[in-house]
Amino acid sequence: MIIVPQDLEKAATDIVRFWQSSELRDEDKIKILEMVNRFYSDKNEYIHDQYLAELTKRMLDKHNPQTGFEVDEISEE
Repeated sequence: MIIVPQDLEKAATDIVRFWQSSELRDEDKIKILEMVNRFYSDKNEYIHDQYLAELTKRMLDKHNPQTGFEVDEISEE
């Protein structure tokens, strides 16, 4: 597959604008960005995969900052 600069520009622009352009709930936006990040992180075949994974991580950090004290799920039984 041949990648041209416009392909990378479109992917990067889509990632950056996704939060404002999507009408989904914030929780769903987070899940989608996490899936995109995981896709590019796992693929990690080319340098642009690393770039897009890091860009997605930055968008997640911007819109869903983590303190390090979060607990994924607390079950009260």
